[in-house]
Amino acid sequence: MIWARRDVKPIGIDFGSYAIRMLQVVWNDGQPRVRASAQFVYPTGSGDAAGRRSETAAAVKQMLSSGRFVGRRMVTALSSQDVQIKNLRLPPMPQEELAAAVRYEAAERFGFDDARTEHRYLPIGTVRSGDQEQQEIALLAVSGEVLRRHLELVSELGLTVEAVDVAPCAAFRPFERFLRRGADADEVNAFVDLGGSGTRIVVVRGREIIFLKAFDVGGERLDALVSEHLAIDPQEARALRQRLAAADQDVAEPPEGPVPATTRAEAGQAIGPAVEQLGKEIGLCLRYCAVTFRGPRCESVTCVGGGAISTELLESLSQAIGVPARKGHPLRNMLCDGVFSMADQCTGQPEWATALGLALKPRGGDSGALDAAAAVAERASG
Repeated sequence: MIWARRDVKPIGIDFGSYAIRMLQVVWNDGQPRVRASAQFVYPTGSGDAAGRRSETAAAVKQMLSSGRFVGRRMVTALSSQDVQIKNLRLPPMPQEELAAAVRYEAAERFGFDDARTEHRYLPIGTVRSGDQEQQEIALLAVSGEVLRRHLELVSELGLTVEAVDVAPCAAFRPFERFLRRGADADEVNAFVDLGGSGTRIVVVRGREIIFLKAFDVGGERLDALVSEHLAIDPQEARALRQRLAAADQDVAEPPEGPVPATTRAEAGQAIGPAVEQLGKEIGLCLRYCAVTFRGPRCESVTCVGGGAISTELLESLSQAIGVPARKGHPLRNMLCDGVFSMADQCTGQPEWATALGLALKPRGGDSGALDAAAAVAERASG
């Protein structure tokens, strides 16, 4: 009865490449508190897609039954691999005409054969091209088949989908709550989600998203490079990079012992070119935003996701981008007593950004982030 008087939010579920993270928030007297959390890390030997789906279903059911989660409402996100993002510019026009123009452009630009392909758009702002003003639009599209499979999995788990979000927007949402001052309105910030399947960047002015982009360089790509360079199995490469990242957190020494300095150096050499290229791409995005929207440049980049745990990776990114790449603390100023240990909280927990962002998603949309697929969830499953 006590919890019934509080505002318990849906469960945010982040289906990542390396792990599943679930988190639920409750608002009490206007203050957010982490009500429950659970995590399942896929074994390094996880098999094919069918095996992964079965493993995922079993893991979520176990976490739901053993955790302190309330209800079965949930918010989930589509991965960057499932969502295509393209930018376009259109002449200024009324809102009803803009929607029709965007539908036409989406049909031209996305090569999905699936008739149930869904697309949404995010108005970015007005830009000047030559002597003319144009509207910058971010187009997002997802195959109806991909969305259907995603929702089928959730349905099998006995969960009710309240919204389907896009991962980059969810990863930004925990930080949106710190950008409410008048002085923040014109400030430009960049958030980079270093995930397993890829990297996503979100650039915001105040609380408004002005740029979205995804890159195919993620943890899986870095694992493959280490595997090739050291002539070891890809799963061993993944385990090695996890040990290196854990060592950066100053946690207790793992049972395997410390990683030899020569091995660390070899692993860093293996991923060096990919990280440098990723940093250059992020730097280009920041320069594009500064020139296009004639605003201030970012003084730093906030990194989240599993990759942000590695201090060495962030240092390499900082050099390649040209501005500091700092670890984000998405759970900052949130009450987590009894859910996360003090040792966990001291790491900054950047890997929880997407799950927290999903758990914080308001019903009926956002003022500063994009709900790209919530409106299609019922249609796709019907």
